Amino acid sequence: MSKPTNLVRSGLKFFTSSIRNRIIIPYALLTLVLAALGTFVVTFLVAGNIEDRFRSQLLDAGRVVSDEVVDHESTRLEVERVIANTIGVPQAVVDRDFQALEDLIFPIVINEIIVGSAIVLDAQGKEILTLSRKADDPNAPVQTQTDTGANYFAWPVVSAVLTDPEGDWKDVQLVDEAGEMIIYTVGPIRGDTGETVGAVLVGTYLKEELANLRSLALADITLFDQNAGVIESTFPLDGDEARQVFEAFTAERFEDVVAQAGEVVFLQDMQGPGETAKGDLEIQGRAYRFAYTPFVLRGQVYGVFGVAMPTSFITETNTLSRSLISAIFAVGVVAVMVIGYAISQRIIRPIISLVQTSQDIAQGNLDRRTEVESDDEIGILASTFDNRTAELQKKTIELRDEASKLNAILNSI
Repeated sequence: MSKPTNLVRSGLKFFTSSIRNRIIIPYALLTLVLAALGTFVVTFLVAGNIEDRFRSQLLDAGRVVSDEVVDHESTRLEVERVIANTIGVPQAVVDRDFQALEDLIFPIVINEIIVGSAIVLDAQGKEILTLSRKADDPNAPVQTQTDTGANYFAWPVVSAVLTDPEGDWKDVQLVDEAGEMIIYTVGPIRGDTGETVGAVLVGTYLKEELANLRSLALADITLFDQNAGVIESTFPLDGDEARQVFEAFTAERFEDVVAQAGEVVFLQDMQGPGETAKGDLEIQGRAYRFAYTPFVLRGQVYGVFGVAMPTSFITETNTLSRSLISAIFAVGVVAVMVIGYAISQRIIRPIISLVQTSQDIAQGNLDRRTEVESDDEIGILASTFDNRTAELQKKTIELRDEASKLNAILNSI
Protein backbone atom coordinates (compact mmCIF):
# COMPACT_ATOMS: atom_id res chain seq x y z
CA MET A 1 0.00 0.00 0.00
CA SER A 2 1.41 3.38 -0.96
CA LYS A 3 2.43 6.04 1.55
CA PRO A 4 -0.04 8.71 0.26
CA THR A 5 -2.90 6.24 0.76
CA ASN A 6 -1.78 5.67 4.33
CA LEU A 7 -1.64 9.40 4.94
CA VAL A 8 -5.15 9.84 3.57
CA ARG A 9 -6.46 7.04 5.78
CA SER A 10 -4.66 8.50 8.81
CA GLY A 11 -6.22 11.87 8.09
CA LEU A 12 -9.70 10.37 7.73
CA LYS A 13 -9.19 8.37 10.90
CA PHE A 14 -8.25 11.55 12.77
CA PHE A 15 -11.47 13.25 11.61
CA THR A 16 -13.67 10.26 12.47
CA SER A 17 -11.89 8.93 15.53
CA SER A 18 -14.07 10.81 18.00
CA ILE A 19 -17.29 12.75 18.24
CA ARG A 20 -15.28 15.83 19.32
CA ASN A 21 -13.37 15.87 16.03
CA ARG A 22 -16.50 15.14 14.02
CA ILE A 23 -18.26 18.17 15.53
CA ILE A 24 -15.48 20.72 16.04
CA ILE A 25 -13.39 20.32 12.87
CA PRO A 26 -16.22 20.61 10.28
CA TYR A 27 -17.72 23.47 12.31
CA ALA A 28 -14.38 25.31 12.33
CA LEU A 29 -13.79 24.75 8.60
CA LEU A 30 -17.30 25.93 7.74
CA THR A 31 -16.81 29.05 9.87
CA LEU A 32 -13.52 29.89 8.14
CA VAL A 33 -15.00 29.39 4.67
CA LEU A 34 -18.01 31.58 5.46
CA ALA A 35 -15.76 34.25 6.98
CA ALA A 36 -13.48 34.31 3.92
CA LEU A 37 -16.46 34.44 1.56
CA GLY A 38 -18.13 37.18 3.62
CA THR A 39 -14.92 39.24 3.67
CA PHE A 40 -14.56 38.95 -0.10
CA VAL A 41 -18.18 39.87 -0.83
CA VAL A 42 -18.29 42.82 1.57
CA THR A 43 -14.91 44.13 0.40
CA PHE A 44 -16.03 43.86 -3.22
CA LEU A 45 -19.22 45.79 -2.48
CA VAL A 46 -17.35 48.46 -0.50
CA ALA A 47 -14.77 48.84 -3.28
CA GLY A 48 -17.54 49.31 -5.84
CA ASN A 49 -19.23 51.89 -3.64
CA ILE A 50 -15.96 53.80 -3.17
CA GLU A 51 -15.37 53.75 -6.94
CA ASP A 52 -18.86 55.18 -7.53
CA ARG A 53 -18.27 57.86 -4.89
CA PHE A 54 -14.95 58.83 -6.49
CA ARG A 55 -16.51 59.01 -9.95
CA SER A 56 -19.35 61.14 -8.60
CA GLN A 57 -16.88 63.44 -6.85
CA LEU A 58 -14.90 63.88 -10.08
CA LEU A 59 -18.09 64.59 -12.01
CA ASP A 60 -19.04 67.22 -9.44
CA ALA A 61 -15.60 68.81 -9.78
CA GLY A 62 -16.08 69.00 -13.56
CA ARG A 63 -19.47 70.67 -13.12
CA VAL A 64 -17.99 73.14 -10.62
CA VAL A 65 -15.36 74.11 -13.19
CA SER A 66 -17.99 74.65 -15.90
CA ASP A 67 -20.22 76.69 -13.59
CA GLU A 68 -17.37 78.84 -12.26
CA VAL A 69 -16.12 79.62 -15.77
CA VAL A 70 -19.57 81.03 -16.52
CA ASP A 71 -19.58 82.98 -13.24
CA HIS A 72 -16.15 84.48 -13.94
CA GLU A 73 -17.27 85.49 -17.41
CA SER A 74 -20.32 87.14 -15.85
CA THR A 75 -18.03 89.03 -13.46
CA ARG A 76 -15.82 90.30 -16.30
CA LEU A 77 -18.89 91.30 -18.25
CA GLU A 78 -20.26 93.17 -15.26
CA VAL A 79 -16.94 95.01 -14.78
CA GLU A 80 -16.97 95.90 -18.49
CA ARG A 81 -20.49 97.31 -18.18
CA VAL A 82 -19.63 99.31 -15.07
CA ILE A 83 -16.59 100.85 -16.77
CA ALA A 84 -18.42 101.57 -20.01
CA ASN A 85 -21.43 103.08 -18.23
CA THR A 86 -19.54 105.14 -15.65
CA ILE A 87 -20.41 108.80 -16.08
CA GLY A 88 -17.52 110.67 -17.68
CA VAL A 89 -15.82 107.65 -19.26
CA PRO A 90 -17.21 108.10 -22.82
CA GLN A 91 -16.23 111.81 -22.88
CA ALA A 92 -12.77 111.03 -21.45
CA VAL A 93 -12.27 108.45 -24.23
CA VAL A 94 -13.26 111.00 -26.89
CA ASP A 95 -10.96 113.60 -25.33
CA ARG A 96 -8.23 111.00 -24.70
CA ASP A 97 -8.05 112.32 -21.16
CA PHE A 98 -5.75 109.76 -19.55
CA GLN A 99 -5.91 111.14 -16.03
CA ALA A 100 -9.69 111.38 -16.00
CA LEU A 101 -9.99 107.81 -17.25
CA GLU A 102 -7.58 106.56 -14.61
CA ASP A 103 -9.43 108.38 -11.84
CA LEU A 104 -12.75 106.89 -12.99
CA ILE A 105 -11.65 103.31 -13.74
CA PHE A 106 -8.95 102.66 -11.14
CA PRO A 107 -11.38 102.16 -8.18
CA ILE A 108 -13.44 99.70 -10.25
CA VAL A 109 -10.47 97.55 -11.22
CA ILE A 110 -8.79 97.55 -7.82
CA ASN A 111 -11.95 96.23 -6.16
CA GLU A 112 -12.21 93.22 -8.50
CA ILE A 113 -9.34 90.85 -7.76
CA ILE A 114 -10.43 88.62 -10.65
CA VAL A 115 -9.49 91.36 -13.14
CA GLY A 116 -5.88 91.00 -14.23
CA SER A 117 -5.99 93.60 -16.97
CA ALA A 118 -8.39 96.34 -18.11
CA ILE A 119 -7.74 98.15 -21.40
CA VAL A 120 -9.62 101.16 -22.78
CA LEU A 121 -9.51 101.69 -26.57
CA ASP A 122 -10.66 104.54 -28.75
CA ALA A 123 -12.96 104.12 -31.76
CA GLN A 124 -10.02 103.10 -33.96
CA GLY A 125 -8.91 100.35 -31.56
CA LYS A 126 -5.89 102.28 -30.24
CA GLU A 127 -4.98 101.87 -26.59
CA ILE A 128 -5.68 104.86 -24.34
CA LEU A 129 -5.26 103.36 -20.87
CA THR A 130 -4.20 99.98 -19.44
CA LEU A 131 -4.55 98.96 -15.81
CA SER A 132 -2.94 95.64 -14.98
CA ARG A 133 -1.78 93.38 -12.19
CA LYS A 134 1.20 91.03 -12.24
CA ALA A 135 0.27 87.56 -13.48
CA ASP A 136 2.10 85.83 -10.65
CA ASP A 137 0.97 88.24 -7.91
CA PRO A 138 -2.66 89.35 -8.14
CA ASN A 139 -2.34 91.17 -4.80
CA ALA A 140 0.38 93.45 -6.11
CA PRO A 141 -0.47 97.12 -6.81
CA VAL A 142 -2.31 97.87 -10.06
CA GLN A 143 0.04 99.27 -12.70
CA THR A 144 -0.97 102.00 -15.17
CA GLN A 145 0.06 102.50 -18.80
CA THR A 146 -1.20 105.26 -21.09
CA ASP A 147 -1.06 105.85 -24.83
CA THR A 148 1.49 103.12 -25.66
CA GLY A 149 0.51 103.23 -29.31
CA ALA A 150 -0.75 99.63 -29.33
CA ASN A 151 -3.57 99.00 -31.78
CA TYR A 152 -6.05 96.19 -31.07
CA PHE A 153 -8.28 96.64 -34.11
CA ALA A 154 -6.69 93.58 -35.73
CA TRP A 155 -8.28 91.41 -33.05
CA PRO A 156 -11.45 89.98 -34.57
CA VAL A 157 -13.49 90.56 -31.41
CA VAL A 158 -12.33 94.18 -31.10
CA SER A 159 -13.13 95.01 -34.74
CA ALA A 160 -16.51 93.26 -34.39
CA VAL A 161 -17.38 95.34 -31.31
CA LEU A 162 -16.19 98.66 -32.79
CA THR A 163 -17.96 98.15 -36.12
CA ASP A 164 -21.24 96.80 -34.77
CA PRO A 165 -23.94 99.17 -36.02
CA GLU A 166 -26.20 98.42 -33.04
CA GLY A 167 -23.40 99.06 -30.55
CA ASP A 168 -24.42 96.09 -28.38
CA TRP A 169 -21.95 93.44 -29.54
CA LYS A 170 -19.84 91.80 -26.83
CA ASP A 171 -17.40 88.95 -27.26
CA VAL A 172 -14.54 87.00 -25.69
CA GLN A 173 -11.02 86.24 -26.87
CA LEU A 174 -8.19 84.14 -25.45
CA VAL A 175 -4.83 85.71 -26.25
CA ASP A 176 -1.16 85.25 -25.44
CA GLU A 177 0.50 88.39 -24.09
CA ALA A 178 4.21 88.10 -23.34
CA GLY A 179 3.89 84.40 -22.58
CA GLU A 180 0.83 84.80 -20.37
CA MET A 181 -2.57 83.60 -21.56
CA ILE A 182 -5.39 86.07 -20.84
CA ILE A 183 -9.15 85.71 -21.28
CA TYR A 184 -10.57 89.04 -22.46
CA THR A 185 -14.20 90.08 -22.42
CA VAL A 186 -14.73 92.94 -24.88
CA GLY A 187 -17.60 95.41 -24.94
CA PRO A 188 -18.35 98.84 -26.49
CA ILE A 189 -18.28 102.31 -24.95
CA ARG A 190 -21.13 104.39 -26.30
CA GLY A 191 -21.44 108.14 -26.30
CA ASP A 192 -24.37 110.30 -25.34
CA THR A 193 -25.98 109.87 -28.76
CA GLY A 194 -25.51 106.07 -28.79
CA GLU A 195 -22.55 105.91 -31.14
CA THR A 196 -19.59 103.65 -30.34
CA VAL A 197 -16.69 105.84 -29.17
CA GLY A 198 -14.41 103.07 -27.92
CA ALA A 199 -14.18 99.67 -26.31
CA VAL A 200 -13.25 98.09 -22.97
CA LEU A 201 -11.25 94.88 -22.59
CA VAL A 202 -11.51 93.19 -19.19
CA GLY A 203 -9.12 90.29 -18.82
CA THR A 204 -8.30 87.47 -16.41
CA TYR A 205 -4.98 85.66 -16.45
CA LEU A 206 -5.64 82.06 -17.41
CA LYS A 207 -3.15 80.86 -14.82
CA GLU A 208 -5.07 82.69 -12.09
CA GLU A 209 -8.35 81.44 -13.53
CA LEU A 210 -7.18 77.83 -13.24
CA ALA A 211 -5.81 78.44 -9.75
CA ASN A 212 -9.20 79.76 -8.62
CA LEU A 213 -10.98 76.85 -10.26
CA ARG A 214 -8.60 74.41 -8.60
CA SER A 215 -9.33 75.80 -5.14
CA LEU A 216 -13.08 75.61 -5.75
CA ALA A 217 -13.22 72.20 -7.43
CA LEU A 218 -10.51 70.65 -5.18
CA ALA A 219 -8.97 69.12 -8.29
CA ASP A 220 -6.08 69.84 -10.65
CA ILE A 221 -7.07 71.34 -13.99
CA THR A 222 -5.49 71.29 -17.44
CA LEU A 223 -6.77 73.25 -20.44
CA PHE A 224 -6.33 71.63 -23.88
CA ASP A 225 -6.65 73.28 -27.28
CA GLN A 226 -8.37 71.71 -30.30
CA ASN A 227 -5.18 69.86 -31.22
CA ALA A 228 -5.06 68.32 -27.70
CA GLY A 229 -2.08 70.53 -26.85
CA VAL A 230 -1.75 71.88 -23.31
CA ILE A 231 -2.59 75.59 -23.07
CA GLU A 232 -2.25 75.87 -19.29
CA SER A 233 -2.21 73.47 -16.34
CA THR A 234 -2.09 73.51 -12.56
CA PHE A 235 0.39 70.64 -12.83
CA PRO A 236 3.98 71.99 -12.86
CA LEU A 237 4.91 70.41 -16.21
CA ASP A 238 6.98 71.74 -19.08
CA GLY A 239 6.00 71.22 -22.72
CA ASP A 240 7.74 67.88 -23.26
CA GLU A 241 6.41 66.42 -20.00
CA ALA A 242 2.92 67.63 -20.81
CA ARG A 243 2.97 65.96 -24.22
CA GLN A 244 4.12 62.67 -22.72
CA VAL A 245 1.71 62.77 -19.79
CA PHE A 246 -1.38 63.80 -21.73
CA GLU A 247 -0.76 61.88 -24.93
CA ALA A 248 -3.86 59.73 -24.22
CA PHE A 249 -6.00 62.81 -24.86
CA THR A 250 -6.06 63.26 -28.64
CA ALA A 251 -7.64 65.70 -31.07
CA GLU A 252 -10.30 63.09 -31.82
CA ARG A 253 -11.19 62.89 -28.15
CA PHE A 254 -11.28 66.67 -28.02
CA GLU A 255 -14.06 66.51 -30.59
CA ASP A 256 -15.77 63.72 -28.64
CA VAL A 257 -15.90 65.90 -25.52
CA VAL A 258 -17.17 68.92 -27.44
CA ALA A 259 -19.87 66.72 -29.01
CA GLN A 260 -21.24 65.84 -25.53
CA ALA A 261 -22.92 69.26 -25.34
CA GLY A 262 -21.27 70.47 -22.16
CA GLU A 263 -21.46 67.22 -20.22
CA VAL A 264 -18.57 65.95 -18.09
CA VAL A 265 -16.94 62.98 -19.85
CA PHE A 266 -14.52 60.31 -18.60
CA LEU A 267 -11.71 59.09 -20.83
CA GLN A 268 -12.76 55.45 -20.36
CA ASP A 269 -16.22 56.38 -21.63
CA MET A 270 -14.68 57.39 -24.98
CA GLN A 271 -12.86 54.14 -25.69
CA GLY A 272 -12.72 52.86 -29.22
CA PRO A 273 -12.71 49.18 -30.24
CA GLY A 274 -9.91 47.23 -28.60
CA GLU A 275 -8.86 50.03 -26.25
CA THR A 276 -8.43 49.25 -22.55
CA ALA A 277 -7.18 52.54 -21.09
CA LYS A 278 -8.92 53.40 -17.83
CA GLY A 279 -8.20 57.10 -17.95
CA ASP A 280 -5.69 56.94 -15.08
CA LEU A 281 -2.48 58.84 -15.78
CA GLU A 282 0.69 58.83 -13.69
CA ILE A 283 1.93 62.36 -13.04
CA GLN A 284 4.99 62.96 -10.89
CA GLY A 285 4.70 59.54 -9.26
CA ARG A 286 0.95 59.75 -8.49
CA ALA A 287 -1.96 58.19 -10.39
CA TYR A 288 -4.71 60.61 -11.47
CA ARG A 289 -8.07 60.04 -13.08
CA PHE A 290 -9.39 62.63 -15.52
CA ALA A 291 -12.80 63.90 -16.48
CA TYR A 292 -13.24 66.34 -19.34
CA THR A 293 -15.62 69.24 -19.96
CA PRO A 294 -15.67 71.90 -22.70
CA PHE A 295 -14.36 75.41 -22.04
CA VAL A 296 -17.22 77.49 -23.41
CA LEU A 297 -17.51 81.28 -23.37
CA ARG A 298 -20.50 83.06 -24.91
CA GLY A 299 -21.47 79.94 -26.83
CA GLN A 300 -18.02 79.36 -28.36
CA VAL A 301 -15.68 76.49 -27.47
CA TYR A 302 -12.18 77.70 -26.59
CA GLY A 303 -10.81 74.39 -25.36
CA VAL A 304 -11.44 71.43 -23.09
CA PHE A 305 -10.78 71.29 -19.37
CA GLY A 306 -9.24 68.11 -17.99
CA VAL A 307 -10.21 67.84 -14.32
CA ALA A 308 -7.96 65.45 -12.40
CA MET A 309 -8.09 63.89 -8.93
CA PRO A 310 -5.58 61.43 -7.42
CA THR A 311 -6.79 57.83 -7.29
CA SER A 312 -4.90 57.35 -4.01
CA PHE A 313 -8.25 58.14 -2.38
CA ILE A 314 -9.62 54.87 -3.79
CA THR A 315 -6.52 52.85 -2.88
CA GLU A 316 -6.22 54.19 0.65
CA THR A 317 -9.94 53.89 1.38
CA ASN A 318 -10.07 50.36 -0.06
CA THR A 319 -7.07 49.35 2.01
CA LEU A 320 -8.54 50.84 5.16
CA SER A 321 -11.94 49.25 4.51
CA ARG A 322 -10.37 45.88 3.71
CA SER A 323 -8.30 45.96 6.88
CA LEU A 324 -11.27 47.01 9.01
CA ILE A 325 -13.57 44.39 7.51
CA SER A 326 -10.92 41.68 7.84
CA ALA A 327 -10.41 42.62 11.49
CA ILE A 328 -14.16 42.50 12.16
CA PHE A 329 -14.50 39.12 10.49
CA ALA A 330 -11.41 37.79 12.31
CA VAL A 331 -12.89 38.79 15.67
CA GLY A 332 -16.19 37.26 14.59
CA VAL A 333 -14.53 34.00 13.58
CA VAL A 334 -12.68 33.75 16.89
CA ALA A 335 -15.88 34.50 18.81
CA VAL A 336 -17.88 31.96 16.81
CA MET A 337 -15.23 29.28 17.27
CA VAL A 338 -14.94 29.92 21.01
CA ILE A 339 -18.71 29.81 21.43
CA GLY A 340 -18.95 26.75 19.20
CA TYR A 341 -16.22 24.99 21.18
CA ALA A 342 -17.99 25.74 24.46
CA ILE A 343 -21.28 24.44 23.08
CA SER A 344 -19.69 21.32 21.66
CA GLN A 345 -17.99 20.63 24.97
CA ARG A 346 -21.35 20.74 26.74
CA ILE A 347 -22.59 18.13 24.28
CA ILE A 348 -19.48 15.97 24.24
CA ARG A 349 -18.64 15.82 27.95
CA PRO A 350 -21.80 13.87 28.98
CA ILE A 351 -21.19 11.44 26.11
CA ILE A 352 -17.57 10.94 27.15
CA SER A 353 -18.65 10.42 30.78
CA LEU A 354 -21.22 7.86 29.61
CA VAL A 355 -18.60 6.02 27.54
CA GLN A 356 -16.05 5.94 30.39
CA THR A 357 -18.70 4.77 32.86
CA SER A 358 -19.79 1.95 30.58
CA GLN A 359 -16.16 0.87 30.17
CA ASP A 360 -15.64 0.80 33.98
CA ILE A 361 -18.87 -1.16 34.47
CA ALA A 362 -17.80 -3.62 31.79
CA GLN A 363 -14.65 -4.19 33.89
CA GLY A 364 -16.79 -4.96 36.94
CA ASN A 365 -16.91 -1.57 38.69
CA LEU A 366 -20.63 -1.46 39.37
CA ASP A 367 -20.26 1.44 41.81
CA ARG A 368 -19.47 3.87 38.96
CA ARG A 369 -22.18 6.36 37.81
CA THR A 370 -22.26 8.86 34.94
CA GLU A 371 -23.19 11.78 37.23
CA VAL A 372 -24.85 13.48 34.24
CA GLU A 373 -27.80 15.63 35.24
CA SER A 374 -29.74 17.27 32.42
CA ASP A 375 -33.20 17.26 30.92
CA ASP A 376 -32.15 16.59 27.33
CA GLU A 377 -31.87 13.26 25.51
CA ILE A 378 -28.33 12.61 26.77
CA GLY A 379 -29.46 13.27 30.34
CA ILE A 380 -32.35 10.80 29.93
CA LEU A 381 -29.98 8.23 28.45
CA ALA A 382 -27.49 8.70 31.32
CA SER A 383 -30.25 8.50 33.94
CA THR A 384 -31.60 5.28 32.37
CA PHE A 385 -28.08 3.89 32.20
CA ASP A 386 -27.44 4.69 35.89
CA ASN A 387 -30.78 3.11 36.89
CA ARG A 388 -30.02 -0.07 34.99
CA THR A 389 -26.54 -0.13 36.51
CA ALA A 390 -28.04 0.21 40.00
CA GLU A 391 -30.48 -2.63 39.27
CA LEU A 392 -27.63 -4.71 37.90
CA GLN A 393 -25.58 -4.03 41.04
CA LYS A 394 -28.57 -4.99 43.24
CA LYS A 395 -29.11 -8.23 41.34
CA THR A 396 -25.43 -8.98 41.53
CA ILE A 397 -25.44 -8.51 45.29
CA GLU A 398 -28.49 -10.73 45.62
CA LEU A 399 -26.86 -13.40 43.49
CA ARG A 400 -23.73 -13.20 45.60
CA ASP A 401 -25.83 -13.65 48.78
CA GLU A 402 -27.60 -16.65 47.25
CA ALA A 403 -24.28 -18.07 46.16
CA SER A 404 -22.90 -17.67 49.70
CA LYS A 405 -25.91 -19.47 51.15
CA LEU A 406 -25.56 -22.30 48.62
CA ASN A 407 -21.88 -22.60 49.42
CA ALA A 408 -22.66 -22.80 53.15
CA ILE A 409 -25.30 -25.52 52.54
CA LEU A 410 -22.93 -27.43 50.31
CA ASN A 411 -20.21 -27.17 52.92
CA SER A 412 -22.61 -28.43 55.64
CA ILE A 413 -23.62 -31.43 53.53
